[in-house]
Amino acid sequence: MRTNDNSICQMLKHYRIQNNLSVHNVVESLSRDYGIELSEKTVYGWEYGHSTPRVDIFLALCDLYHISNIPAAMNYKPGSSTNEDRFVLSSREKKFLESYREHPELQSAVREILHMPQEDEEE
Repeated sequence: MRTNDNSICQMLKHYRIQNNLSVHNVVESLSRDYGIELSEKTVYGWEYGHSTPRVDIFLALCDLYHISNIPAAMNYKPGSSTNEDRFVLSSREKKFLESYREHPELQSAVREILHMPQEDEEE
């Protein structure tokens, strides 16, 4: 089954090649650096649009391919530049999100400080 979103498969192949990585290199790096085990056939499947990677694997690929602005890499064209800006995270913001996820015991306090709704109040 082919995916309807060719932009993902095109982007993955483009950035792999741009980073001078073979499919074999990608498979080895995902295993070694991210603990993700898969076959070369799977990577080819993504690049030819037969399937798409899970979100965690997609994010690992973006990291491996040095993609910091995922919407721009996928040629996302929002209605205004303000919408696009909200998708770009600084390294400090990324670190904050990672820390937030690593400390579930503090998440309630952080949401309260930031005046965010609790999870059961979200829309």
